[in-house]
Amino acid sequence: MQQRLRKLEEEMTEARGALRHEGEGSLQAELDEARSRLDHAEGKLLQVQRRAAAAKLLFETLERHRNAARRIYGPRLEERIAVLGRRVFGEEFAIHLDDRLAPAERTLNGQRLPFEQLSIGAKEQVSVLYRAACAAAAAADGVPLVLDDALGWSDESRLEGLAGMLAELAREVQVVVLTCQPGRFGAVQDAVRVRMEHGVAGPEAGAAGEGS
Repeated sequence: MQQRLRKLEEEMTEARGALRHEGEGSLQAELDEARSRLDHAEGKLLQVQRRAAAAKLLFETLERHRNAARRIYGPRLEERIAVLGRRVFGEEFAIHLDDRLAPAERTLNGQRLPFEQLSIGAKEQVSVLYRAACAAAAAADGVPLVLDDALGWSDESRLEGLAGMLAELAREVQVVVLTCQPGRFGAVQDAVRVRMEHGVAGPEAGAAGEGS
């Protein structure tokens, strides 16, 4: 019985050692896997941080140069719009741009109104003046001014003034007007009219009058 007891004790000791070894091996494997995942996550984090830093630098650089461009070109664009608009509305006309260089306010006859409070026709007129000023600024690069069915909400007096402004602008900028009502631009005496019928277009010199 004593021999059997010693044998059983030896077997139990071996079993405990085997269990301990298996347990330690499993934990070691889990630890190694966890460390591997940690190394991978830290490497990925470092890559993300580098990309984030590069993106932040790019954003801040573009923002700085964009703000500088707005400070430089904002007043110039306002002045160009005012010069063109005074041919239509008189000497007390001015446009004020916001930080995005979009029309924010209009001054006319001493009254200053937010752009959003203007009538549809007035907004349309300011939009045409804005685009005309941009085209004039880029005239040296050959950028044309293209208007598609514009000034549908303007009265005759404004139409006449705007048409005259476009005629003067056409001396330095190519102006292309697409319209099914050419009478709106009848004040443009030196226009070259291109009538489009059944998909066929042909030039016709003369005033912008009846046609399609």
